[in-house]
Amino acid sequence: MTDEVYLFLFNVQPLIMTTSEPEHDFEKEDFSGAYDHKRIVADAEKAFVSLLKPDYNVVRFASYPKGTDGLNGSDFVRYGYAICEAVSFDTPHGRIRGSRDAATGFITNDADSIFIEGNTVKLFVSGVDFPADPPLAATDAASQVNQKEEKQGGV
Repeated sequence: MTDEVYLFLFNVQPLIMTTSEPEHDFEKEDFSGAYDHKRIVADAEKAFVSLLKPDYNVVRFASYPKGTDGLNGSDFVRYGYAICEAVSFDTPHGRIRGSRDAATGFITNDADSIFIEGNTVKLFVSGVDFPADPPLAATDAASQVNQKEEKQGGV
């Protein structure tokens, strides 16, 4: 019998966006950008494991997003996770795909996303729950058609 080790390594890079109501008092706002990286990493691990339930994880975080070391109870109203690499993680319990634009290094709409709001955790699948990026060839073809129509006095 062979022992197998599976590693799901990732580097969590937070992107934090804040929205405010028009009457918000910005004079009392802390714009330092400070955040607890360890809590974000712990929460990201729990989010992926609780949804994908990989066979090699003994701990499944069944009560996620509830917990003491993640983002539950933080000031975030909603938060999410996506994989900015062209990889797919498949388990008998689910699949999540990442994506990254080779030219820019940025994530694309081809990546699935996990979003958490309150005690609700949902996997949003690209092309099913929101539009995926059109293939580059289709984008180029549509652009060429539009340019041709503009030259001919259409559109």
